[in-house]
Order: sequence, then structure tokens, then C-alpha cells
Amino acid sequence: MEEKQQDIKQSVKLEEALTPTKGKSKKSKICMVDGIFKNWEVRGAPITFSYFSRSLCGRSGVSKKYTLEDGKKYTLPLEVAKHINRCSYPVSDIEIDKHGRYLGKHQGIVRRYTFRRIDDLMDN
Repeated sequence: MEEKQQDIKQSVKLEEALTPTKGKSKKSKICMVDGIFKNWEVRGAPITFSYFSRSLCGRSGVSKKYTLEDGKKYTLPLEVAKHINRCSYPVSDIEIDKHGRYLGKHQGIVRRYTFRRIDDLMDN
């Protein structure tokens, strides 16, 4: 039982951060997750992006810069991992019917990047 608890603590690390709220300091926990980054758009290429969040950066207004390489393991805040998984765009197909009207059909979405949690990979 203790081994399971230690494994859970290792896979999901909790860090305490100070997040100022209206002049007062408030403690909040930032959940860190381990995972593997995958670049589906340009395979093998690294990406660099800036991410701003008051819960991660505080009221200072400074965004944090991330550089991730395809196929490597990282420990990121859960909020950033969710942001990476939301990077996608819709694919549509435009057809012209017999009356000359344009008909747009939604074909699906294309994922640009994914961040797959290590514990998800172990379950499969």
C-alpha cells in the first residue's frame, strides 16, 4: 500500500506556489504531470511557446517560455499540458451543389501537438 502511495506521489508532483489575490497572498497547489510530448504537425521538430497564467505566474504579468522537443519526457503543470492538447484546427470540405451554392462540411479536427501522461501510457 505504501509503495502505491509513493508511486502516485512520484507520478503527480504537487508544488506549492504563492498566488497573490487582491493584495493578500493565497497558497494554491499546482499539479505537475509527467508525460511525453509529440509534435504531429512537423514530426521531429521542437516547438517554443510562451504561456501566461495568473495561477502559474502570479500577478507579475510575466509569461513562462517553454521549449519542447518531439518524443521527449517532460514534467509540466497540468494547465500547460491541457493547453498543448487543445492545439488543433478544424478541417472542412467545401462542395458546390447543383444550384451553385457552397456547402461546407466539417470533416473533423487535426491535432497539432499532444502531451500524453506517463500514467496513461502505463494503463495501456
